[in-house]
Amino acid sequence: MDILENYKIEVEISKDEMSAFVKIIPIREGEELKADDILKALKNSGVVYGVDIDAVERIVREKKYNTNFLVAKGKEPVAGRDGEIRFYFELKKELKPKITEDGRVDFRELGYITNVLKGQLIAEKIMPTKGIPGYTVKGKLLPAKDGKEPKLIVGKNVVCSEDKTKFYSLIDGSPSFQDHKISVYPVMEIRDDIGPKTGNVEFIGSIKIYGNVVGGYRVKAQGDIEIEGYVESAEVISEGKVLIRGGVKGGNKGVVKAKSDVSVKFVENGFIEAGGNIYINEYAMHSVLIAGEKIKFSGKKGLLVGGRASAHREIFANTIGSHMATPTELEVGVNPFLNIKLQEIVTSIKNAEFELAKVERAILLFEAMKKANKLSQENYITLEKLYNTRASLKENLNELYKEKEKLEEELKNITEARITAKGVVYPGVAVKIGNAVYRVRDTIERAIFLNREGSIVVERII
Repeated sequence: MDILENYKIEVEISKDEMSAFVKIIPIREGEELKADDILKALKNSGVVYGVDIDAVERIVREKKYNTNFLVAKGKEPVAGRDGEIRFYFELKKELKPKITEDGRVDFRELGYITNVLKGQLIAEKIMPTKGIPGYTVKGKLLPAKDGKEPKLIVGKNVVCSEDKTKFYSLIDGSPSFQDHKISVYPVMEIRDDIGPKTGNVEFIGSIKIYGNVVGGYRVKAQGDIEIEGYVESAEVISEGKVLIRGGVKGGNKGVVKAKSDVSVKFVENGFIEAGGNIYINEYAMHSVLIAGEKIKFSGKKGLLVGGRASAHREIFANTIGSHMATPTELEVGVNPFLNIKLQEIVTSIKNAEFELAKVERAILLFEAMKKANKLSQENYITLEKLYNTRASLKENLNELYKEKEKLEEELKNITEARITAKGVVYPGVAVKIGNAVYRVRDTIERAIFLNREGSIVVERII
């Protein structure tokens, strides 16, 4: 507060120091107040940034007394924009086949495997921007966060520009983006069945098979897999996407796994696991379906009956279960792969704790020998190694405990997940969303199952 001969100038600064106010209190008549008097009072109070000269002059000119007036404002920091990756090919191609007006399925026009040419620009890294710092009215610097640089790793058959912002294909092939790595793989075409003639097939790129995959054989690819025929009691494993035009006749031994999406005409007694979505055109019977995102049925049948289906966000079908009350288990709301990962971590923790207990017992034995002056030079070296091993095991265990806690928290969080049946849901169907379970005892038509505050509710499709 500054007191002049005829005026008292009060300066008030907000707690966050982002605003400063002035109140002029007249004491007696005399020499007029000047703008410089107010500016001096602000400076004496430490206000050095964001002073509004026009506001100060207005107070003097219009004699704005006995009221707080905003005369200075700080500047908020502005965070930088995160960088991004711009792809020049179709990154997320939905494997849902086209349905004609009369309900027939047109697989032929799917254009499943994406191709790029040698020398083609396939991706570009858009760099982040720097943050713009802010200041309080007292001139204190407020740091700003810079934008994050996107992660993009050069994989196989890809080269980047000198400034590491543009990425080009070195071959004609099929592009892939997994785990922040961009690669281009060659495409292998097999115009026969995978069976006794070919043996098991494993390829670093994408595979197109014009025949079937016979029971007992395996197909594995780092790229996508496209199969014109059927998959029997065989293994099909892809680091990308899988399309099976003919369907899966699993015989309880057929396994299809993909890190991305799986699209299939039908599934009988099979196992399908997709890190992304599972698209089924006709039906799935007595099978296990696990999807990191959605399971969607299309076509006239769109039937899911028997077995178990688990997806993170949604299961969508026409008909679920059968009039014979076939046991059918459905689960949404939690990423099913988190449960698998949690079990792996629990096992790792048990193993690490067992190893740590062994090391602790050994250390106690050597320390007792040391206390009794019975420790040889070789034993001293062993004891030192045991100390290092114990420290390493403890560090590893702490990381595992943290990861376990994180996963358990994630498993508690239920997304806005749902199960939708456009047609009928029959008795015998068990629905689980999060920790809530609902058993269908009477036929329900056109239903949507949702979790509301820990209980499953059924809404009708209008």
